[in-house]
Amino acid sequence: MRLEFVRWNETDPVASDRAFETTTVDVSARGLGLSRVPTLTSDLKQKLISGHLKVRLTLTVDRARQLHLFGRLVWAGLELSRAVDDDRAGLSFIDIPDAAFWFLKEYVEKRLPIDS
Repeated sequence: MRLEFVRWNETDPVASDRAFETTTVDVSARGLGLSRVPTLTSDLKQKLISGHLKVRLTLTVDRARQLHLFGRLVWAGLELSRAVDDDRAGLSFIDIPDAAFWFLKEYVEKRLPIDS
């Protein structure tokens, strides 16, 4: 997965060459958890959580399909006020197209264990 931080009014969903690689550790139709996120300063976290910046994502699914989405930071590390060494973060998708939502929902449901 690739991501980059952009201004809130950015509308082009396709990542630029400034985007960096990260690892998805949890995904749902509403958001995802990441690891290998670069250290976020408290100033950058504040801008992401408050809505001054958002995250542009390119999510590769099954090595074949790419989804271009935007998200907002929900949590990062342990505290908003601390520049942490923890490299995990949680994002909530924003303005997700209906087709992408239903694709992710079906994708996740197919991979969930079925209780019998």
